[in-house]
Amino acid sequence: MVSHNDSEAWSVAIELHSEPGAEDKLVGAILTASETNHRELEAQARAALGIFYALHGRIPDAVAHLERSLELMKAAPGPDRDAVIDYLRQIERGQVTSLGAGPGHGTAEAIREFVLQRLPPGLISQLGVHISAEGGVRWDVEVSRSMTDAEARLLHDTIDAALERFQPRG
Repeated sequence: MVSHNDSEAWSVAIELHSEPGAEDKLVGAILTASETNHRELEAQARAALGIFYALHGRIPDAVAHLERSLELMKAAPGPDRDAVIDYLRQIERGQVTSLGAGPGHGTAEAIREFVLQRLPPGLISQLGVHISAEGGVRWDVEVSRSMTDAEARLLHDTIDAALERFQPRG
């Protein structure tokens, strides 16, 4: 693994690795940067979230954010770009190091699998499921194309079914 000490995105991902609410902070940074058309900040925030996901073993989510980060970055080399490229290579080779799953990781993965198996292939480009320590579920859904009304309804119904099926019983 290449040293990424100069990469701000890598440093943020490592720093936030086990911090409660870290994923929400990174997603919030992406949304803020996107809403203000700050491409460099969005690229850096997506790189940090992609690395964060890779460290948690959430490889499909990691790849989606890392690839989007590269699209947003200028072609000029830099520490963040180098870190993104290195993580994508590690993922491709199956050599990414996971620092362990956060709370609810197994349930989140089960929910992701449940939903993705019931939707048309290629509809969802990224599906993140985060379960808070309190048991709340937050979704991060990106579609790869415009949905038909039937597909939108299917997505909604499938998410509802997943929440019903995996809701902790009190």
